[in-house]
Amino acid sequence: MTVPDVGPPTVYYDGSCPVCAAEVAQYRRAGRGVAYVDVSRGELPDGVGREAATARFHYRDREGRLSSGARAFAALWLQLSEGRPVLHALARLAATGPVTLVGEAAYRAFLPLRPALQ
Repeated sequence: MTVPDVGPPTVYYDGSCPVCAAEVAQYRRAGRGVAYVDVSRGELPDGVGREAATARFHYRDREGRLSSGARAFAALWLQLSEGRPVLHALARLAATGPVTLVGEAAYRAFLPLRPALQ
């Protein structure tokens, strides 16, 4: 069974956050067919409200699955690392359950600090 392609992988990020914008600029340089949507300009992922969209990093894969936080970063890293064996191995590790749980804890710890960095 093949899953229909719903479009390019898409990152939804808060462009009004300088930290977020700088990180996304790094990802953009990697290319790899990813679309980037600044949610502070109005477009939101389906089913995600404005507050939730600006509060957390979101990623929609080619099959339309939406993830946020550490899972979203791991999914993006997998996309960006295709054809780069060492980076791909690290991205696959980041996508494993235990590593994702630790990553999510770190991400949640960072979120309250984000406004002070802006």
